[in-house]
Amino acid sequence: MRVDIPFTINPDGWHCIHAAMQGVIKHFTNDYVSIGFLNALMNPDHEMWVWPFQAVKSMDELGLFVRLFSSYDLSSFQTAESIRESFPGRYCDLTCVNSVKESISHIQSNSLSENKDLSLSEIEGFIARGCVPIVMMGCRERLGKYVILTGYDSSSLYYHDSGPEGAEPHKRISKKDFLDCWKETPSNNMAIIVYGKKYKDTYTRFHF
Repeated sequence: MRVDIPFTINPDGWHCIHAAMQGVIKHFTNDYVSIGFLNALMNPDHEMWVWPFQAVKSMDELGLFVRLFSSYDLSSFQTAESIRESFPGRYCDLTCVNSVKESISHIQSNSLSENKDLSLSEIEGFIARGCVPIVMMGCRERLGKYVILTGYDSSSLYYHDSGPEGAEPHKRISKKDFLDCWKETPSNNMAIIVYGKKYKDTYTRFHF
């Protein structure tokens, strides 16, 4: 099965998470949000890395019912120093630590995370129920890329590759290759699951 989610382009290689968020927001609300607006919410510095924590906080504030699934113990990220220790080297150099700290505090205060690694079958189950997973596919040479998972079959997953080079909607990847990418640093099996638009204490998946 594959889900028809709006496909958006990463214009310069620095905004894959913004492109993913644009597609998900459009899918569930029919609203258009610009990359500049999302950047201002998450990280005003153009050339800084955006972590899933910042994306979850921003989508929650924009009215989406969203959860972060991760084996990270968020209680260990209480200080800027602990965040720097967790994201060493070039990852720390490209991280807006204060933004990450504020985002983690927001996630904890609003119970927006679950301390677990999702299985592949659980991810497929979310897709089948109309939820949209955003995951980071890791890479040792680069810092990884955020993608929307749009579907699956018996041997493969499908995702929106926002580019800018080789941009392709519903791109196919074998399940083995996906798991290899998803487990690699810096992704470490983190997943953002967007359930739908917030409605009181629950959500609706109605979209346009």
